[in-house]
Amino acid sequence: MPTLETLLQKARLIHTSFLGNVVLLAVLGEMVGPAQPRDVNVLATALLVLAFSDLALLMFLRRRLLASAAERLRSSVADPAAQGAWLSSTVLLLALGEAVALLGFVLRILGGTLFHAVPLYAAGFLALLMLTPRLER
Repeated sequence: MPTLETLLQKARLIHTSFLGNVVLLAVLGEMVGPAQPRDVNVLATALLVLAFSDLALLMFLRRRLLASAAERLRSSVADPAAQGAWLSSTVLLLALGEAVALLGFVLRILGGTLFHAVPLYAAGFLALLMLTPRLER
């Protein structure tokens, strides 16, 4: 049965891979994005609205899902179900944070410039930094 330290190590390894994915998305977007930018102002606005709604959902689920899973884990540390609930809710929130950066990649592929995509990359990266796994005892 994993201890809290090994559970936190596993979560931080997953977290690091998500952070690396955001950097890779930005690099890949520059490599395969179109050389000639297109007029994507309407698309950029729509994707920004989608990113804000994704971030709002992330904050809501962080308060609801992760807080309850952490409380459950605190009350019974050795319970594998509580450990699994905490880890799965952490991974879900990390995926929502990375989805914001993925919207920047989509915008870049569809003809946006790096200038259009950077706010989405940065917001996704900052959301992932905010979600650094920690366990208060």
